[in-house]
Formats: sequence, structure tokens, C-alpha cells
Amino acid sequence: MPMQYPTLPIEHLKQDLKKSKYHDNLVFISNEENFEQALKTHKKEELFEDMFGGNFGHCTHYGNLLITENIIPKILKLIRD
Repeated sequence: MPMQYPTLPIEHLKQDLKKSKYHDNLVFISNEENFEQALKTHKKEELFEDMFGGNFGHCTHYGNLLITENIIPKILKLIRD
């Protein structure tokens, strides 16, 4: 289950993994939308400890919480289906 960096489009990751023999069996998870929404009401420093990637970095506790809240429903759906 590949997950893209929080502020980057999932299409970049899909393209990078397109030639992988596992591509058709992968479930891609985007955090772009939930981080875009959070950045409307929170400072970057509240989501990222640093900005090593330019427009993203290592997540703070709150940033990791956003990822967790986004990914858990998707994992549960996979388990239930």
C-alpha cells in the first residue's frame, strides 16, 4: 500500500510505480486533500517538523495524526471487502 508524501499528487507515485510488477495489486493512498484542508487553518510548522522536501517534511504528532485518520478507514475497508 504505497502512500504519497502529504502535499504531493498521488499521480506522481502511481507513475513512478507504473512499471512495477505489483502495480495492478497496489492500493494508493493520497494525503494531499486532508493536508491541503489542514493547511488552511494550521501553520506548516504545526504539521511538519521540517521542510526537507521543499513543500513537505517530517510530520509532527498532528501531521502523523492526519495521516492516521486518513489511512485507517482505507485499511479497514480493504479488510472488510
